[in-house]
Parts: sequence; structure tokens; C-alpha cells
Amino acid sequence: MKEGKLFSKVNFLDVLAIIFLILLIAVLVVRTGWFSTPEELVRQNGEKPEMIDTAQYEKVDCLVTVRFKSVSSYVLDDPFVEGDKVLCSNNEIGQISQVSRTPTTATLALEDGTAVTAERGTAYDYYVKIPMELYRKDNALRLYNNTVVAVGQSLTLSTEYYYGKATVTGVKKFQ
Repeated sequence: MKEGKLFSKVNFLDVLAIIFLILLIAVLVVRTGWFSTPEELVRQNGEKPEMIDTAQYEKVDCLVTVRFKSVSSYVLDDPFVEGDKVLCSNNEIGQISQVSRTPTTATLALEDGTAVTAERGTAYDYYVKIPMELYRKDNALRLYNNTVVAVGQSLTLSTEYYYGKATVTGVKKFQ
């Protein structure tokens, strides 16, 4: 070591700083769950649903439509596939029966006060239909874990390839 340099080219403190940055990035990746499976994320979030006694309530078979907003196409081209299981709090609530997608749009305000709507080429809104068994309790339809399923309600759902929030856009009772 000459004059604080390693092998006469790299400063020893620079090497320590680089090692520190690598360790910091590794800790952030592990703590934020960037590479966790949906099941691991549910466990990490500590979601413990309050189960309802399904025998006490009327069972209602419904087709529920949910929207997953702004799903990046960088991760996976088709994160929702017909026939895939859908989980809520790590329990299966149904299987995907139909999937459609539309480009995500954003409205931008220009300097002159006008608004322009533009498509985001890298993200899509997915509309996913899932047949579900719901239970009528207190004039509301609920999942087995007491979660209300109604238009506008937000649900945390996962599939084999995706974990995230979805908004209920439709609930149709089967005849």
C-alpha cells in the first residue's frame, strides 16, 4: 500500500465505500421483499384474517370483476392467466375465468391549462373475472375471512405471478 492506495491504483477507502454500498443494497432488497413470492409477502405482512362461521350465513355464488391498475409490462407480459388460482390472505378464493387488459392512461396538465390524456406504453390495467363463493352477512357480501366484496372495495390479491391491490369493479350473482 502506497499513500493509501491499494495496488497503487485504487484507494483503500474507495473499496470500503463500494463494499458498504453493496451490503446496503442487499439489505434493502431483503427487507423490502423485492424478490419474494406472493405467499412470502403475505406472511411478512402478518395478514391474519378474522374468519367467519360460513355455516351461519347464506352462501352466494358470484362472478366478481376486479381491476389491477398500472401493472408494469416490464416484469411479465401476462401476469394473469385464465385458470390460475387467486389467493386472498394466502387462501384460495377462486380461479381466473376471464382476463382483459387496456393500456394505462395518464392525464397531463399543460402550461396553457389544457389537459392531455396519454397512454403509458409500459403499463396496463387488467380486468380479471373470478367466480367466488361469498357469504351474506349484515347486508353485505363477504369472503370467508370477513372481507367485504363490493364495487369500489380494495382487495389484496395474489396469483402465481402477481401480488397487489385490486379494486372490485363488478359483482354479479349467478342465477
